[in-house]
Amino acid sequence: MGETVLTPASGKHLGWMDTLRGLAVFLVIFEHAILLTPVPLPEWLVHASNVFAPFRIPALMFLSGMLLPKSLEKPGGVYLRGKCSRIVWPYLIWSVMIWGLANWGDDRPNLFGELFVNPTTTPMWFLAYLAVYYAVGLFLNGWRGLAAIVPSMLASAVIGDNNGGRFFYLLAFFLLGDCISRNADKVFPLILRREVRILAAMVAVGLATASAFGVHVKYIPLYSIPVFVSIAAIIPLVERLSRSKVGKAIGGYGQHTIIFYVLHWPVMVYAWNLLAKLGVSNGLVLAAGNLAAGLAAGYIALALVRRYPRLAILFRFDLQLRQVAAGKVRAHGESTSN
Repeated sequence: MGETVLTPASGKHLGWMDTLRGLAVFLVIFEHAILLTPVPLPEWLVHASNVFAPFRIPALMFLSGMLLPKSLEKPGGVYLRGKCSRIVWPYLIWSVMIWGLANWGDDRPNLFGELFVNPTTTPMWFLAYLAVYYAVGLFLNGWRGLAAIVPSMLASAVIGDNNGGRFFYLLAFFLLGDCISRNADKVFPLILRREVRILAAMVAVGLATASAFGVHVKYIPLYSIPVFVSIAAIIPLVERLSRSKVGKAIGGYGQHTIIFYVLHWPVMVYAWNLLAKLGVSNGLVLAAGNLAAGLAAGYIALALVRRYPRLAILFRFDLQLRQVAAGKVRAHGESTSN
């Protein structure tokens, strides 16, 4: 296993990263399926979602940061075009769509404010943050990024439990991913030591249990170290899973999480509205319908993009667009962390 846990700097494709990304995005969709259920839900279901609350988004930002060193090997212009193509473009396209649906009939909508001043008013905030982090990553990387981690967490603590605090909290995990990727030869052997894995697993279980029963640990700097330790604890397990048929299936859509991420929210909004109009009032059924609709939309969209490459423009825009539209280049849905 010590030879199979690699980082993007190795130049090899990392199945465990795809699998972990796929799991994390599934848990985000699961959380939103619950949030978008407008009737009371069984407590056990809410507790089950809260178990993963401290880890979902930090894990995604950590994985994104791990890709930074490899991305920075590209010329600056290529780097920026790639991030605009795979992050900024789908953020703008799908933010406008979701904003339009949410504000239909509003006489005074504020599109500029929704997209650029306060992007956290739409579920696309993750992509907005990620775009900024990759821009910051041009300057804060390596030792400079390492030096910025503690100040970022301190800024989060000072600002408090709000959108600004969350921004700096997650920035620290992004920068931490960059640092871990650059020092994998030292960090991964430590993570793989048996005593470290046992201790990390104990921390993860304790944090997840506290979150499940109502302790507010999500995006709280005080718990940032246990959150990172918990993410480290799951890496060996995910690496082993990624080599199984189930893990490869999860990793398969983990390579295309941008499609699942941008589609699931608007589709689930319509799903529960449709179910409610059909007379469905059971919370568990509504939540299950939301989850099924969100996941199905992603798989269907991915299949359509593969069948009709012109549709790739909904998820990516770059200099190969004409070739993609003409079917000369195979269209791929890109991960949110590319």
